Amino acid sequence: CGTLPNPSYYLYTSPGVSNVVIDGGQNGIIELTNNGTLVANGGTMAFENGVDGIYISSGDNGITVENLTVRNIYQRQTNTDSYNANSIGIMAAGNANTVISNCTIAAVGDAIDTVNSSNLTIVNCNLTNYNHGISPETTAPAYNISIIGNVMYSGDYS
Repeated sequence: CGTLPNPSYYLYTSPGVSNVVIDGGQNGIIELTNNGTLVANGGTMAFENGVDGIYISSGDNGITVENLTVRNIYQRQTNTDSYNANSIGIMAAGNANTVISNCTIAAVGDAIDTVNSSNLTIVNCNLTNYNHGISPETTAPAYNISIIGNVMYSGDYS
């Protein structure tokens, strides 16, 4: 066992790509199994790394993420435990025309985070056990975000 570079990405789109569909199909899962509240802090995990399940890069255009489960990216022992702010289910950073559809995102720091992006649509997703549900950054805001038909529960903030 070792440590992951911080932050790390499980699925990373190269900067500047266009018209890519990431489709989980019937049972697509991105999952960590040992990252979250450390044993030393009363938890059960060996690692406390900042990891993004999916990182959609700056300059990307027309990326679709659909039918995918992203879970256990950062497992907190309780909702009052601190969390690694870089532990994000799906991060959209500086891209345009991104669609996140029919996804389940659970046990993360932030479920969906966006910074400096435009025309982001989040539709029919289930978000649970998170610190922040859908979190547009205020330092480099996102524009034209559509949030449609999502279910968000068991989070600190929606």
